[in-house]
Formats: sequence, structure tokens, C-alpha cells
Amino acid sequence: MRVSSSHIRCSQYTSLGLFFSMNTSRLLTVPAKYLDAITHTLDPELELQGLQRYLSGRIVEIFCRTGRIGEYLLREGYSWQGCDPDATMIEYSIRRVGFQVRDVLVPVANSADTILGIFAPLSYISPNELPNFAHKIHTALSENGRAILEMWHTPETAQPRYSLMDLYESSQLKLVRTVVPTIEGRRANFTFHWLVGSTEVNRESFVVVRYLHRMNEIQAAFSLFEQQLIDISDRSYLLLSKNVS
Repeated sequence: MRVSSSHIRCSQYTSLGLFFSMNTSRLLTVPAKYLDAITHTLDPELELQGLQRYLSGRIVEIFCRTGRIGEYLLREGYSWQGCDPDATMIEYSIRRVGFQVRDVLVPVANSADTILGIFAPLSYISPNELPNFAHKIHTALSENGRAILEMWHTPETAQPRYSLMDLYESSQLKLVRTVVPTIEGRRANFTFHWLVGSTEVNRESFVVVRYLHRMNEIQAAFSLFEQQLIDISDRSYLLLSKNVS
């Protein structure tokens, strides 16, 4: 994850040891109550670097999480709405951007000119559900609409080795997060362990499941679109243009 300098005084975010090749910076998941703290240096302008040329009309961001990207786009004058199937994330988004968000997987038919999906949205969708998800994306877009979706790992590139530990520290709070990955077929399981310290230490654990898709399966699922794979900085995106013929 690219980060900018901290906007929180007397705080720091430190990686204590990155020892596996999976890109866990895109796992902006549980728990939402720590998400803003652990990613407080996330810079939406940097996250969208190179993508803004593809953003136009009614933008709907899928898996918008806590609304940080939407807050930036609204401030820049874009027409933005967000959706996320996680009700807790929606609660956090509403605090940031108001009632611009909906607790659904994808927007309704013909409601978007651009669908934006960063932080590896396809990894939330199981292989069995991928064709239906692609059809819903197609239906949600206007006649000349397009979608831009960040790609993640395939089964061949997912190579977990060891756990990752992150530290976030401020004058009020100390968070230590470890992420332990395991691969089971097409599932990537991530066990998050949190140590939360202020006056006392609490321990919390969560399991996150993400899915691995082969590129030919993605291409087949989105066959109704014109497809282009583009690289921006160190990331790959699937650009989908609605084929109205």
C-alpha cells in the first residue's frame, strides 16, 4: 500500500516484518473499528493515481469499505455513490459521506456510468458466483458504461510463507496486527490476530476468506465486455467496456 505522511500527530504505522509474497495491503477488512486507525495514512489521491482518466458520469464504487475513496471523489466534484454488502462498513461509510452508500453487492440496473472497484473486489466473489456477479455489473452499467477493477492473486501467484505483523501506535492507542495466511484450493484464508492496548491489553481474532480466480475464468465471466488489462504503477486493473452490439 502506498502511504503518505501521517495526519495524526505523534502516531506511526510500522511493518515489523513482511515475509510472504501475497499482497495483503488490499485486505482492508475486519474489524471496521480498527480499519481507520490502521490505514490512517491511506492517501486516496495516490490510490487513484492513473485511474481518474477512466472516471466519468455517475460513479459507483463497489466494496467501498469505510468510504475513504468516496469522500475524496465527492470533495473533488465527482458524482459518487458507494455500495458494500457489509452492514458494519456501511455504518462507517455513512459517518464519512452521509447517505451516499447502500448495503448491496452491486448497484441496480442502469444506475452507473462507471463502476470502480479497488482493493481487489473480485477476491470477495467465489468462483461459482463470478459469472452471476459479472452479469450484474453489466446490467448496472449504462449503455456506454465501463468498469475498472483492481486485480489480485491467481492460484498460481498466491504463495504464502510466513505471517505479517503490523504496528500502529498513537498516544491513545496501540494496535498490533498479525496476519496468518493459508491456501485451501481456491480459498485464501487469513487469520487476523489483534493485540489492542491502552490501559490494558485485549486480544481479538478474526478469519477473512478471499477467493483466487484464474485469468481465463475472469475473461469468460466478463465475456459480454470488451476487456483490457492495464498496469498502473505496481498494480493491474481490468478495464471493462460495455459492448452494446
